[in-house]
Amino acid sequence: MSAFELLYLTLISLISMYGLHRYWLIWGSLKRPIETPSVALPPRDEDYPHVLIQLPIFNEPGVFRRLIDAACAIDWPRDRVVIQVLDDSTDGSSTDVAAVVEERAAAGVPIVHLHREDREGYKAGALQAGLEQSSAQFVAIFDADFVPPRDFVRRVVAVFLADERIGMVQTRWGFSNPRASWLTRIQATLLDGHFHVEHRARARAGRFFNFNGTAGMWRVATIEDAGGWKADTVTEDLELSLRAWLRRWKFHYLGELECPSDLPDRLAAFKIQQHRWVSGSMHTAVTWLGPILRSRLRLSEKIDLCFQLTGNVNYLLLWLLVLSVPPAVLTRMADGHRWLAVDSVFFAFATVSVLLFYGRARRPGTAPLRYFVTRVPGLMALGLGMTVHNSRAVIRGVLGRSRVFERTPKEGAADLRQGQSWLRNWVSWVEMAMATYVIAAIVVTARGGSWLSAPLLGLFAAGYLWIWLGGWLRPRS
Repeated sequence: MSAFELLYLTLISLISMYGLHRYWLIWGSLKRPIETPSVALPPRDEDYPHVLIQLPIFNEPGVFRRLIDAACAIDWPRDRVVIQVLDDSTDGSSTDVAAVVEERAAAGVPIVHLHREDREGYKAGALQAGLEQSSAQFVAIFDADFVPPRDFVRRVVAVFLADERIGMVQTRWGFSNPRASWLTRIQATLLDGHFHVEHRARARAGRFFNFNGTAGMWRVATIEDAGGWKADTVTEDLELSLRAWLRRWKFHYLGELECPSDLPDRLAAFKIQQHRWVSGSMHTAVTWLGPILRSRLRLSEKIDLCFQLTGNVNYLLLWLLVLSVPPAVLTRMADGHRWLAVDSVFFAFATVSVLLFYGRARRPGTAPLRYFVTRVPGLMALGLGMTVHNSRAVIRGVLGRSRVFERTPKEGAADLRQGQSWLRNWVSWVEMAMATYVIAAIVVTARGGSWLSAPLLGLFAAGYLWIWLGGWLRPRS
């Protein structure tokens, strides 16, 4: 067995393990719906619990008014709620934000504008600073690109009141612009898989799932018991969730309640978002895998947590795989039949599991044929094309080099234009080189009579070309 064959076998074995775990998630999501504990709210307004609504914003001139309007319209007794606009903006928009808040406050809305100059701790620092100025029992958090529904607080607080050990409730993300472009369509599919399959399966089994940073609510006592918000990582929501879970608080996924949001419709913004999510989660994994393995959690919980926290390693594994496939194929052409079983197992575990996973995530009313012919291959190509970019994020996260919180730019923002310029760096050139390498590999292996690897390599080639050309030629990508 050559070195390339050994590397190929190692990589597909590791990737197949994650695929096998994906089947468990699919099975878990197919079980009966999650039972939502809920009680009737008190008959008198003065008996309602105090709720804090936090709106962390940073340089959001295009969306902050919509967010504030939606938060002000939330149905809850006004003497039992306070809205905090946590404004860390540095682009001069704070003056406009303050004016809008002052106007709403003059109309009788319990809303305050908290502006920080130093941004210490980034989003986590803003949330913690606001929490220290409140005596509320529950806190709901909405990012700037979300629009909370009017009945959000009523429906979520009813869950908390049913069980005093529930520390966090996460609702499902909805999307206001899923048809804006191919990129937004695929992002919507990816996030539907995350919520409707992953969160649903884990919540149903009583396993750990994390707060997603927005469109959810915490019991303030849970945050305090877990040690408060910390800025040790750029995925502060995941890190706090782990601390609270290890303190044995319960989490509930309220999938029937959706909170609409805007998806990044620019490739530059999407890549910045992905870098933060991937690097932050890997940094959290490195920090917390040891304590998790030493904890008193059940073995099955530990295994699931390890898969969950290290899932982004797949980007690095897939990048190495595409590098190893052509030389491995060329060295085994003489005895290719003995590898047929290996390739078949890999296809069943890694590829088929992805198809079934996102098939399960398909929303009612979506045409099945069109979904599987266009949407699923598209999301696979996007995921494979992002392997270079996200592998870099994995490495930076493992090394602890991703500690600066970089927000996802909105359309027309100055940092979005900077992000598009940021694409024109060495990562983009590597993506171009990878596209060339994969196309050449398809030609070489096809001429040698080995067609089994062509579909996978074709998806890699399409993904790399999409990511590279989208960064250079099509800002709306």
